[in-house]
Amino acid sequence: MRVPLHSLAHTRSGDKGDTVNIAVIPYEPEFYAPLEQHLTEEALSRHYAGLIKGSVTRYAVDKLGVLNFVCDRALGGGVSRSLRLDQYGKSLAAGLLTFPVDIADDLAGKLVGPGSPTGMTEIAGGLKFPEGPIALDDGSFLVVEIAAGRLTRISADGRKHVVAVLGGGPNGAAIGPDGKCYVCNNGGMAFHDENGLLHPTGQSDDYSGGRIERVDLATDAVETLYTACEGVPLKGPNDLVFDKAGGFWFTDYGKIRPRDIDRGGVYYARADGGGIREVIHPMLGPNGVGLSPDEDRLYVAETATGRLWAFEIVAPGEIRKRPWPSPNGGECLAAMDHYAGFDSLAVEPGGDICVATLFTGAVTVFSPRGQKLRSVAFPDAYVTNLCFGGPGNATAYVTLSRTGRLVALPWLQG
Repeated sequence: MRVPLHSLAHTRSGDKGDTVNIAVIPYEPEFYAPLEQHLTEEALSRHYAGLIKGSVTRYAVDKLGVLNFVCDRALGGGVSRSLRLDQYGKSLAAGLLTFPVDIADDLAGKLVGPGSPTGMTEIAGGLKFPEGPIALDDGSFLVVEIAAGRLTRISADGRKHVVAVLGGGPNGAAIGPDGKCYVCNNGGMAFHDENGLLHPTGQSDDYSGGRIERVDLATDAVETLYTACEGVPLKGPNDLVFDKAGGFWFTDYGKIRPRDIDRGGVYYARADGGGIREVIHPMLGPNGVGLSPDEDRLYVAETATGRLWAFEIVAPGEIRKRPWPSPNGGECLAAMDHYAGFDSLAVEPGGDICVATLFTGAVTVFSPRGQKLRSVAFPDAYVTNLCFGGPGNATAYVTLSRTGRLVALPWLQG
């Protein structure tokens, strides 16, 4: 399996003149061998192409299990000659944390500390930017693979079966009242592939338009329910949640292009394809969506702002909007105190909101009043979604999209 370096080791560095040294210190002794194999002088030079102008020398300190690199002509002339502010020691060390490393599958259980939460197990790997996990009653799972344009079933033992090739960018999924799988399709994303580690970069060249699709799990038949609302095309449907009335809320993230982006919104639609309306607009990258246990509040996570919004529900598909200066009629329930993006979310039976948090690689848990309760870190910068299942819904199933995995771990709910 392939993981980022930060799940195996931490880095330290310092600088002198125009030279920097970077030390790579594994969390576990077993991690030293794959790091020594993959993190060569040539590999580090390629990773920092354009930044390190001179030679790279590696010193493998086998007795300590540490790698130390000395890099010449790496700091633009050094502190006294460069006008750059802080592209020295810690910055170059941090830049190595995303370096991809192949490890044996039997090491997965040892990914701890900043790498993985205690008790994490991998259900399946080799997925193409998975999202939208659903834990089914028979013990299997459904995920969408955005980069592959398909809906995939995963058995409890990790075997994968393609249910439907949807094209575009299937982004979120949920089981409807009819037992069929409803899919938010964003129409297509472009991805940057860094030695097998993926991250999205915007609208794909073959973008096919946003849509809501329905998949019959008995026959694998696919039908399109919605492509527009009151004549306005859907741009990038992202995530959805069904209410007790049988309708569903969904977010439309919009699309990102090189010079402009769409303003997104939140919609409510009937499951039979007979009606759709825009309820909330505008939002900046609305992503995850969920309902409070008694369904009197709608939660929406914004990726671009790292904010969690709450909206008061007064009837199925209707909210009571807050006045200006709220930009969208909602209450800003929570926001991060550092750079991070909010992705999809899940609401615990007790009401706490669990938000998949990008870049920091975590699930951040907030109370219904917006208090940050805890953060659970994972070995992937793109923790994108989660759901609960198993006996008592006491297990969290989480998509680690950059490394292409569905993982499980015991979940302590508030």
